[in-house]
Amino acid sequence: MNGQAVGAPAYETKLAWLDAFRAWVAASFDPADPLVICGDFNVAPDDRDVWDPVLWSGSVLASEPERAAVRSLEGWGLTDLRRAAAGDVPGPFTFWDYTAGAFHKGWGLRIDLALGTVPVADRLESVMVDRDERKPTYGEGKPSDHAPLIVTLV
Repeated sequence: MNGQAVGAPAYETKLAWLDAFRAWVAASFDPADPLVICGDFNVAPDDRDVWDPVLWSGSVLASEPERAAVRSLEGWGLTDLRRAAAGDVPGPFTFWDYTAGAFHKGWGLRIDLALGTVPVADRLESVMVDRDERKPTYGEGKPSDHAPLIVTLV
């Protein structure tokens, strides 16, 4: 759920879901155990994860309450594996809107996340985005607006 727009009922539902998800994780798992949670969070954790931080400032997918929800998961004991692998390097993006040639212009967002507990982060070798899977291929139809995020552990 992307939340539609800041302040919309769907946005409030998204925030409530993220809060309930964090509570479920905390009640169901131990941060000392190996755990990976990954998927389309529809949240760009910080300004490095949007193609234009000024344009996206305060917008749905990049609002402070959404980012705080991801930080709350990290506070419980999850590590953003992409950030752990790349440090302060921006992106790489995992999502590009279909409009205005966003993919080819590099107008993307990193909203697909892989979060892992310390035992997983300690085994992290690499995290990459397979941009080729997002590229249109003649005769195969329209690709997803997301690209796969690949986490390699040792």
